[in-house]
Amino acid sequence: MELKTRMDGQVAVITGGAQGIGASTGRIMAELGATVVLADVNEDGANATAEAINADGGTAVGVRYDAFDKDAVRGLITDVAGRFGHLDILHNNVGGSWPDRDLQVLDIDDDTWLKIFDWNMHTTHWATTAVLPIMLEQGKGSIVNTITGGAQVGMSIQVAYGSAKGAVSSYTRYVAVQYGRRGIRCNAVNPGLILTPHAVEVMSEDFKRSLFDQITTVRAGVPDDIGYAVAFLASDAAGYINGEAITVAGGGPRSSHDAEALRVGAYGPSVPAPPADLILPDLH
Repeated sequence: MELKTRMDGQVAVITGGAQGIGASTGRIMAELGATVVLADVNEDGANATAEAINADGGTAVGVRYDAFDKDAVRGLITDVAGRFGHLDILHNNVGGSWPDRDLQVLDIDDDTWLKIFDWNMHTTHWATTAVLPIMLEQGKGSIVNTITGGAQVGMSIQVAYGSAKGAVSSYTRYVAVQYGRRGIRCNAVNPGLILTPHAVEVMSEDFKRSLFDQITTVRAGVPDDIGYAVAFLASDAAGYINGEAITVAGGGPRSSHDAEALRVGAYGPSVPAPPADLILPDLH
């Protein structure tokens, strides 16, 4: 029986592909048979990730692009389609924020607000509008966007990031509705707190511990958890999923009151602290 998760012969573009979630997604898709193009402003990082994938028997290329440059975003898609003759999967993964500037509603300046929307929402739109004509001509294609749990629950900081990712969530449904009958699926993956190498480096011990008050699994999330979800949504195995968001957040985030109730055992026996190797599992 043919495994519909296989991606043999398909070409995938992953933005923000140099490290973290993008790199994990690229490696997993390459293991499934796809040719992956890792696009990132960090050209050295994208090339290093591509070289590691190729060394493991996959097929990958690293390219540089600037997510803040509309022409560069659209040029990336056009160049890849021209190089390979088709483009089957787009993972709009690039995005982020500046935690010291993206604060509360009355604290954020206009320039930061606009740039964070460029980084997260607008680059998604620019890449999508570039790839849609290609996919429509092919009669098929899959787009997967990365959003965030903060867009659903609200946070005490990062109002622009959460708002921009909330816009991406809505945008995902619009693309699905408008182009689904023409063979294009558009879905989103909604990560909780994922222990990327950078996150592990900057998180305090108290913050790591508080993470486990907000999830219902025995370990923290790692980039591969998101990569596998993206690969599934992009594959034919998810052929009847369109306009949806899959949350990969370890059963969280929970409200602060609910998290405390879970910690003290209000819902049953007290939940023990996970062992250290599960708090910080090995990262690829």
